[in-house]
Amino acid sequence: MRKYIIKRILISIVILFLVAFVIYALMRCLPTSYVEASATSGFGYGILKAVHMGLVDAAYAENAKKALAPILKCIREDGIVDQVSYGTAMGRETKDFYKQIPLRQMPYGQAMAMLFLMEAGEEA
Repeated sequence: MRKYIIKRILISIVILFLVAFVIYALMRCLPTSYVEASATSGFGYGILKAVHMGLVDAAYAENAKKALAPILKCIREDGIVDQVSYGTAMGRETKDFYKQIPLRQMPYGQAMAMLFLMEAGEEA
């Protein structure tokens, strides 16, 4: 049952990756929302980790790898990951609240990118 649930979740994530390789901060407002790197790294890492643990078929790895190029573009030469949300508290008054959250260099953005890149390195 656990593998089935994980597989269903991954299928949903893969569909998102096929639509756009980088997850936007606010899905309902794709054209006007900014690109957010930590969520993309987290999804990529989770998919690859599930593949490497044998929880899902290896074919899922190809979808996760599609996020590598956009994430690498968000990493500066000094290693700082750009395009990370300053934090997304839940349930404010309007959708515009989320679009007003600034992009900052945040530890969780760095961590998610590192996890994703390390897990992607396991493929080599």
